[in-house]
Amino acid sequence: MILVLASSQTGLESARGKLVLFLLDLQAKTNDASALGEATNALLRKMISVEVLYDRCIRSMRAFKSSNAEERRRNNGYWRPETDEYRNDTAVFLECFHYSVRSLFDMLARITWYVYKEETQSIPHWKFSAQRRYFTRTERKRNPEYTSLIERTHTWIDRVFADRDSFTHYFVPDINLNSEFSVVFEHRKPMVEDHDRDRHVEDLDGYLKSVMTNLDSFLKEYVRVHKGRLLETHYMSLFDTEP
Repeated sequence: MILVLASSQTGLESARGKLVLFLLDLQAKTNDASALGEATNALLRKMISVEVLYDRCIRSMRAFKSSNAEERRRNNGYWRPETDEYRNDTAVFLECFHYSVRSLFDMLARITWYVYKEETQSIPHWKFSAQRRYFTRTERKRNPEYTSLIERTHTWIDRVFADRDSFTHYFVPDINLNSEFSVVFEHRKPMVEDHDRDRHVEDLDGYLKSVMTNLDSFLKEYVRVHKGRLLETHYMSLFDTEP
């Protein structure tokens, strides 16, 4: 049974709807519905986690910005302890957001293994990065459209993965305000601790919205390039009516 969770209205609703229909048809194809059901529920829960953490990060970021503005308005050395709390909350939610996005891609890799299970079992099925190498190097002709999709999207995905690895093992997100009083953070590469490094600082609000937009687009394209490999069922006909 596929777990359908309530929408959090933060940007992945359309992609989730298409994925649910896709996964229902995939279950009709596989002879291992129980294991696929676990992977499906995990994938959909990861999507919810991404949405919730995106929302929490946006809220705490705005609270941090507002609290800092109140400190500046008083202009007499006034300090609000809430400002540091909101900054720390933003860092925690941003870190967890990266964890969930990375985990979502790894769960999607597990789903992909079931899509191709009857063709081959040589596809890596636990790590998205390993699976991406398979489709772009080992078996480029297995599904040229999917190969094209993951090659076109590697830049933003690799950036998210690098930040995730850095924040998991080496650093914490550095949340600050720039000269225009926008909330920014620094992208980090694992193990790069040089204080004289070229800093890649980005507006946090714009970055989060970009990741959500790119993720929504990726998931919808994922469904489009794979739906032809599934059995034609009554669920598949709904693809033509989905926005």
